[in-house]
Amino acid sequence: MYLYQAAFTARTLARTLRAALIKTDPAPLNYLDVGARGGLPRRWRLLEQLGKISPIFVEADPDEADKLRKRGRTLCAALGSEHGLLADLRITRAAHLSSVLEPDYDGWPHELLPDVEVVEKVPVTLSRLDHVWPDEYGDPHFVKIDTQGYDLEVLKGFGELLKRVCCAEVEVCMANQYVGQPSPTDVYDYMRASGFDMVGFKANSLQAGRQTVVFNAFFVRAEIRDVPAVRMWKIVNDIGSAQRITAIGI
Repeated sequence: MYLYQAAFTARTLARTLRAALIKTDPAPLNYLDVGARGGLPRRWRLLEQLGKISPIFVEADPDEADKLRKRGRTLCAALGSEHGLLADLRITRAAHLSSVLEPDYDGWPHELLPDVEVVEKVPVTLSRLDHVWPDEYGDPHFVKIDTQGYDLEVLKGFGELLKRVCCAEVEVCMANQYVGQPSPTDVYDYMRASGFDMVGFKANSLQAGRQTVVFNAFFVRAEIRDVPAVRMWKIVNDIGSAQRITAIGI
């Protein structure tokens, strides 16, 4: 395991350094992380230190948002598609599985059921991103959304801001782990209709032994698929040279 982790770290570092050599605008590109518990993904941290990106965190959990403010610009908000809608943020025993949606316990492996036990409900008022995004932040160039089944509603709340996004990484799930969560095809269809091509689809986690049910779908705005910023984003995410992946039956 140690050797595997060391090799993984070395590969990640090599990709990050290769990405850093791509000439982009002198100003850092905004990296919007929605559902940002824990901060930037490790593969992006060096690029932040090198001034290639500037993180913007959105986190619904007030305690976690306070921690993130020490790392970068942070909005404490629960995002959705309907501004002002009252909801409960369901804090689970494993905090990274918390969601606005109720866990669908039938969709979880038995050994993970304790992790998704709801231990607290925090009342929240949902916000559309286009209602709370400060003008001074500029464009959300790169976006990562990980909101445990609520990702499509978050995307719908971008409104016109979605036209200013270059690349997006969106979590999707094959199993019904939260009540009312969208299917991967729902997310794909929405992004295609919004002018994005899917260029990658990668496993995110393993559950129940070898059963892979959670994935990250990677999207690029179709008309800018080969600009330097997109090439950098692809390298960091280890996507390769794919121009478009057609989703059939997912």
